[in-house]
Amino acid sequence: MCSFLISETIQYYKSHGSDIYMLSLDASKAFDRVKYTNVFKLLIEISVCPLVIRFLLNVYIFSSSTVKWNNCKSETFSISNVVKQGAIISAPLFAIYIDPLKDANEGCFIGNLCANAFAYADDIVLLSFSCTALRNLISICEAYAEDHEIRFNPDKCTLMIFSNLKNVDEYVNIMLCGSRIRNIANEKHLGHVFDTGFNNSLNLINIENVIRDMKVRTNTISAQFKPVSWKSKTTIFNSQCLSLYGCQLWRLDDPKVDQLCTTWKVCCRRLLNLSLRTRSRFIHHLMGTAPILDIIMYRMLSFFIAVLNNEDNLISNFFKNTLLANTLYMQVNIYKILERFNVTYHDLFSINKSKLKNILNNLKGEKDWQCNMLDELLSMRDGTVTTDLDLKYNEIKYMLNQVSTDFLFD
Repeated sequence: MCSFLISETIQYYKSHGSDIYMLSLDASKAFDRVKYTNVFKLLIEISVCPLVIRFLLNVYIFSSSTVKWNNCKSETFSISNVVKQGAIISAPLFAIYIDPLKDANEGCFIGNLCANAFAYADDIVLLSFSCTALRNLISICEAYAEDHEIRFNPDKCTLMIFSNLKNVDEYVNIMLCGSRIRNIANEKHLGHVFDTGFNNSLNLINIENVIRDMKVRTNTISAQFKPVSWKSKTTIFNSQCLSLYGCQLWRLDDPKVDQLCTTWKVCCRRLLNLSLRTRSRFIHHLMGTAPILDIIMYRMLSFFIAVLNNEDNLISNFFKNTLLANTLYMQVNIYKILERFNVTYHDLFSINKSKLKNILNNLKGEKDWQCNMLDELLSMRDGTVTTDLDLKYNEIKYMLNQVSTDFLFD
């Protein structure tokens, strides 16, 4: 969700003809520098349940630890600061710790909602439409960091500039803690690659790596699992090669999405050792899934429904605002998805995941007799079923080619 909010904000300002600056801050040993007194003070200020605060007080203040070296253990010592590394509660506590930064009325806004700072765990991103506003945000961060003993590492902080002007990064000089911040063209944020070299018809998120990774993994499975039955291969492929993490951020009118769908079909044919001319309508049935584009749309729609109906009014209102803006990713995708799934805008606020899953299954359709024949021929080819027919391997392969390409019926 954090990456989606960032991409929506960037796209919003870009569509209105404005440049936008994305500053990624690196807080050195962020969790280790959190002060208990400041955390619990903030929890009280935001009216967290006293019982929850008391529980957290007991968990953190009375924490102790030991150091083990080979077979030796140190004496027990108390932990007076830091939130626990890897603990589920640590990320929300750190977010609360830096939450006052959002009160700065600088940077980006969508409607009346401030969209200048985003944080997930210790990954902090600042967004601004001008260098002046960005410098003001940095000044606020530096002052807050000094008061709360947070240290930013300028060498690991990066700046991305989304602009229609060429070489604009050569004229921008942003300083943090007395050091110049590096200007870069692309940056990975929570597993998503943001790229400044996009235009209004392309994705902010680079999905070429997804396409490349699918090809590499398919070749690996085909080589290392050659003796395995075709059904086992499809299971491995669906779990290991179909990496759609972050597809909610993709833009459906980007040609790269069509390229991904084509690559998926090619990889499936290669995995099943079928003719390259095998009809596309058979592929998803043999793989035991819906068509990949429908899967992407399903994930997008599930995400949209979840955030639009989120209990947090700030998140819900943010996405409602983006839904009303005709220039954003969400709006571009929603038209295509609603038409494909045959649902209305009103359904977005009432439909549940069970009903949405049924719609996806209906789009998948039923297997016809040709697809059932391909299923049996593939099993016969791999020797996983026995038959009274005395067919040789080459004969089965020939029949597979004829049925899968509709050659017998053209």
